[in-house]
Amino acid sequence: MAPMRLLRRVGALGAALLVASCAASGDAAPEAGASSSGAEDATLALAVHPTIPIEDEGLRQLAAMTGPVGDEGLIGSGCAAEPEAPLPDGDYLGIVLAYSTSLITIDVACVYGPDTTQYAAFAESEDAATQAYAVVNDVVEERPVLMTSDTRVYLEEEGWKPVDAAAAAPTLDPEAVQEHRCVWVRVEDGRAVALVEPATMGTAAS
Repeated sequence: MAPMRLLRRVGALGAALLVASCAASGDAAPEAGASSSGAEDATLALAVHPTIPIEDEGLRQLAAMTGPVGDEGLIGSGCAAEPEAPLPDGDYLGIVLAYSTSLITIDVACVYGPDTTQYAAFAESEDAATQAYAVVNDVVEERPVLMTSDTRVYLEEEGWKPVDAAAAAPTLDPEAVQEHRCVWVRVEDGRAVALVEPATMGTAAS
């Protein structure tokens, strides 16, 4: 797999666990007297930072890497789609392998929230104080997804103001930037209707 901007390999867990270097917080501070966990520490560390200005609540949570949380504690729609089949409707984190104004190809990854064994394994091997999720990418799940003229792209460097696919190309096209970046892809009716870049450390959800 080519080098990635947002993901790094965690050797202590073998070749299976990848952890995003962008950090995210929860939506609320922990209650007084509660025991401190990695997720709670992340909330406390980032609560004073600016919020992510995306109006759609689901997309905002994806940018913050806090949700929506589904089955088995997975953030987004998981990574267990049928091989060789189009991605079902949902939200998928992926490493951008190829990009054009009409098609994005991603290597789908799994994102596990703080109440999972995958996150617990990460927390044992890494400083989890500023990160409340773990990204696992132990197999290549290469999926092309068509985009449309209405596809909106939310990039951190643009302040998460929506831009079209053409405007996002200099940031997301691996051939243009000489690296593989990571985005959430929202799929509806088999098409990518939104791409969302995860937040880097120091930005939090409200």
